[in-house]
Amino acid sequence: APFRTLTRAVRELRGGAGDQLLATSGEQGLVFYEEVSITPDRSGTIGRPTVISAWPGQPHPILDGALPERPDQPGLTTGIHVGASFVRVIGFTVRHFVENGISLNGSTGNVIEDCKVESCDRHGIFAYYSPRSTIVRPEVRNCQHQGISIRSSPHTAVIDGLSEANGFDGLPCFSPDGKSLAWTSNRGTAKQSQIRLARWNHEMALRLLAEAGNVPVTEETQGALQPS
Repeated sequence: APFRTLTRAVRELRGGAGDQLLATSGEQGLVFYEEVSITPDRSGTIGRPTVISAWPGQPHPILDGALPERPDQPGLTTGIHVGASFVRVIGFTVRHFVENGISLNGSTGNVIEDCKVESCDRHGIFAYYSPRSTIVRPEVRNCQHQGISIRSSPHTAVIDGLSEANGFDGLPCFSPDGKSLAWTSNRGTAKQSQIRLARWNHEMALRLLAEAGNVPVTEETQGALQPS
């Protein structure tokens, strides 16, 4: 059945049922001014994900966080918040949110595919404690912090896509000897890119990751992880 809001339509999704929600802004280009939360009880499974997708062959859905008194400026908090696991979000345009355009939080196995995120005050797409998720062909522009931020989410990957004109343009690179890490940042008031350099302690990094349970400790690295 058709619904006027995404929030109302999401309520109909059943966990583990492989339900699919199709959305469009229609020929009139109508915009959804709302926040959408996909809660854990609407999780899919590995073989039957919950799908929230643009309607094939129709204008893609637009989700906007701007308030009437401040059009074209961020107003609402987060566009699409995914707390459920094994969810696919496909083909949305998300813009003007105070926090993040699309947020994965405390979930696993999710896919964000062919989504555009623009003009958010923090991150465009944010994955936090959401392992084994995939962000496919994103387009993220004009967000004040990072275009795509992945934290504490092992085995989460970005495939193809574009991130440009965001507040933080960091691209960390190791020195040839593996002892230093360099990255760029333009987060100062002048918005001019600067190269920053830090020492890298690989053995300590391995030890901390192993203690957190994020990587296995192989025989090859056992010696390096022993206290000196």
